[in-house]
Amino acid sequence: PRPPESGRRSPEGQLVDVDSLSIVQNFLHDCLTAEPSHPHALWCLAAVRWLQGDTQALAAQANDMADPNVAEPRYHYLAALCHLLGGQLTHVTVACDSVVRNLGSNGTPAQRSLVVEAGYLAALAQIGLDQPLAAVDALKPVALDANSPTQPFAQALLGNMRFRVERHDEAISAWQALNAAKRQEWNLSEPLAQTTFISALESIQRAEYDQAAEKFRSAGKLGCRDRRLGPLLLVCLFKAGQKAIYAGETAPVIPFSPVSQTPVNVAIDSTTPAPATTTQG
Repeated sequence: PRPPESGRRSPEGQLVDVDSLSIVQNFLHDCLTAEPSHPHALWCLAAVRWLQGDTQALAAQANDMADPNVAEPRYHYLAALCHLLGGQLTHVTVACDSVVRNLGSNGTPAQRSLVVEAGYLAALAQIGLDQPLAAVDALKPVALDANSPTQPFAQALLGNMRFRVERHDEAISAWQALNAAKRQEWNLSEPLAQTTFISALESIQRAEYDQAAEKFRSAGKLGCRDRRLGPLLLVCLFKAGQKAIYAGETAPVIPFSPVSQTPVNVAIDSTTPAPATTTQG
């Protein structure tokens, strides 16, 4: 059938009939006038408002959707969405926990998908609450679910949160799992390259010269243009060969702090100067 002339795209990209949504919304308003706390009418109204793109109305509805005794998981999922838009971040995590508690690993595929998507909302709340480790835990199932519409967003955020807690290799894995076109669109190509460079420096600190050399090569292929990359790669190749010949008896490595982005100084021997130590941007 031909789409209605009044059709528009929902936030998920589906074509919806605006006139039909208005009729449904008016009906739900009548229901809630008679019974303001009716859970089914409340979550249906929130769903209609989401399809309409009315985020202000959703935020205003947050205080009406705070009944923890409702068994319907869709109520709690949409309550979490309302609380997120209303800036009530702690309530978001509570509502998402209610989704999981009411469904767990049971239910239909659509219901299990709701648990995954609730995890994404919980992660957004944890990020807003400055709890990166909790956000990482919430994002991991979403980032692994190929059927989730929010998977690419979860992968990008997972890389960001892992970087914040200094899990640089894990941040690289999360960003590499993201579609290359999305990385480019979301300006993540340079962070990926720079994080690979930092990870290589950390490998030097652990005297893992072969791994460091490979990471420096990868950083260069990813677009890292740090002028220390070439000299450090040569140092790593030299040290890897030296380690292979002398069974690990190599020159000492001066520690550095990747958190403060202090550059690394690697001494080949007591007479060879270390690479330049300009501050990494």
